[in-house]
Amino acid sequence: MWLLPQTLVALLGVAPVSALPKTCHAPELPLPLRQIYQFPSFPTYLESIYVRSNGDLLAVTAFPDASLYYLTGVTNANDPDDPPTVTLIRAFDEVNTLTSIIETQPDIFTIVAGNTSTYATVIPGTFGVWELDLRPTKNNSKQPPQAREIVRIAGGGFMTGMDTISPTTVLVSDASHGLVWRVDLTTGAYDLAIQVPDMHYPPWASAPVGIDDINIHNGYLYWSNAFAATLSRIRLTDDGYAAAGAESELVAEVRSIFLDKFTFGGGNADGRYDRETIWAMTNADSRVLAITPEGEILTVAGQSDQMTVAGSTTGAFGKVKGDTKTLYVLTGGGFNFPINGSMVEPGKIVAIDTEAFW
Repeated sequence: MWLLPQTLVALLGVAPVSALPKTCHAPELPLPLRQIYQFPSFPTYLESIYVRSNGDLLAVTAFPDASLYYLTGVTNANDPDDPPTVTLIRAFDEVNTLTSIIETQPDIFTIVAGNTSTYATVIPGTFGVWELDLRPTKNNSKQPPQAREIVRIAGGGFMTGMDTISPTTVLVSDASHGLVWRVDLTTGAYDLAIQVPDMHYPPWASAPVGIDDINIHNGYLYWSNAFAATLSRIRLTDDGYAAAGAESELVAEVRSIFLDKFTFGGGNADGRYDRETIWAMTNADSRVLAITPEGEILTVAGQSDQMTVAGSTTGAFGKVKGDTKTLYVLTGGGFNFPINGSMVEPGKIVAIDTEAFW
């Protein structure tokens, strides 16, 4: 997620302090990483990533336009003679912001999209859920992918995160209103799934952005609250609502002025915990964090004065053999919060080797 620089400047110095226990062991940090690809022009703000089963990447932009890119050959990115191939799959002229992408059925993707005047300033009635069909044609002809809007959420706000309940049902986070929508992809019907106080933006937030990313994991809905810089969870029913009597639980407080998207992977080899390590992007101070099952919070890549992962937004793990411990991280290039006050760059994709956490 990106916000205007003046929005974040107002928040300097406001950061919750983690009170979670620390372990006495840690891998050597920062973790090794390599750049996969950097887009040629600034600004290019990368917002969401999906790793396909064949190892290819899909990445969407939230600024300056709503575009979907396809990257092949990413596991060969260390070879200068065999760089990844980057293809613009579709420019969404109907909207100007894409915030989330996920595969709901084989080669069929669901995307959250809408219009903003400035980022997080939503044009009312424009955000909703789209379908993108990347299935090959019968004769493998070079036809453009088919996209259609499934539904717009009337009264919805800035929708930022998404996860699947089933191949035909998704949950979508609404950062403006501090809640989660449940959307039927077949009928377009939607209703309120979950709304708890911990999803709302805090009093000190200078923009109405609360719940950001969401992930369903081991029967819980996890979410980040952007300006509170917290991760929380609540027990879910199988059909995507809060379980009877369930209350939100604080998972972690992060020392940051902003917390963006996150994913799960590694760090629970013996099965002692109900979750794996959480990998979270801080965006405004350009870091990637590992939050272990024991509650330890480690900076594994980047710093506020470095361009390593400038404006880190989101991440996802590889899926092919030999790549499952690679965390692919997208960036916005420091667009909202320039490094050292002036340094920016086009968005890029970085691969972090997380072997030490498995």
